[in-house]
Amino acid sequence: MVSDAIIVLGGGINADGSLPVVVKKRVNKAVELYKKGRAPRLIMSGKWSINAKIKYPCTEAEAMEDYAVSCGVDNDDVLVEKESQDTLGNAYWSKINFLKPAKWHNVLVVTSDFHVKRAKYIFSKVFGAEYSV
Repeated sequence: MVSDAIIVLGGGINADGSLPVVVKKRVNKAVELYKKGRAPRLIMSGKWSINAKIKYPCTEAEAMEDYAVSCGVDNDDVLVEKESQDTLGNAYWSKINFLKPAKWHNVLVVTSDFHVKRAKYIFSKVFGAEYSV
């Protein structure tokens, strides 16, 4: 089944604006799914952690967008959600900014293994029964 979008959750950013290995793995998985035709677009989600001690040169979402494009994703197929600072925000802002306006109801969420259970719970609560995650 083809989903409307693949939401990639941020997971940190280095002081220089580069992505940590764990986030690159998330983007790599999303790029793989995109190239296999599982969804026509990616939503990169994340500003930076609510616990951030510095102001980074870009958001996690912007850094993920740049990395995905460097991996062969068409720039027009990448949407950037750069308001969220935690998983709850990832779900809320992705829904409000992209899913509701476009009437998309079927998404894939890419995160890390250690984060799947929490992300699934939060997304199911924020999205509700009208969305398939």
